[in-house]
Amino acid sequence: TGPAPGAGGVGAAVPPWRPYGTATTLFVVRSIGCYIQLMALLQGEANTVFAAMTELVDCYVFTVFTFFASDRELPLQGSLSPRGLALIDRLERTVGAATHPPPSGTNNAAAAAA
Repeated sequence: TGPAPGAGGVGAAVPPWRPYGTATTLFVVRSIGCYIQLMALLQGEANTVFAAMTELVDCYVFTVFTFFASDRELPLQGSLSPRGLALIDRLERTVGAATHPPPSGTNNAAAAAA
């Protein structure tokens, strides 16, 4: 018989789930560690440092979503929890708006008021 389902080769068992990380993921995790150290050192500015750290995580999550899931043909409503959908919606309004400025020639004050 052939290898068992999920086997990576002859006689090699592959766990059903393995963590997968990229250089960017490792960089973000290291950066979070630096932010946490800064919060301990700069206790008076810990809220500001925490806000910056959450912006980094938001940008990372939005970028990963944009590259790998935004062009899926399946609707997101069946794939994500209501909390996940709310997160993606918030990121599209905040991070997405910052990465896609309105075209030149439009009234930025009117766009900001909307």
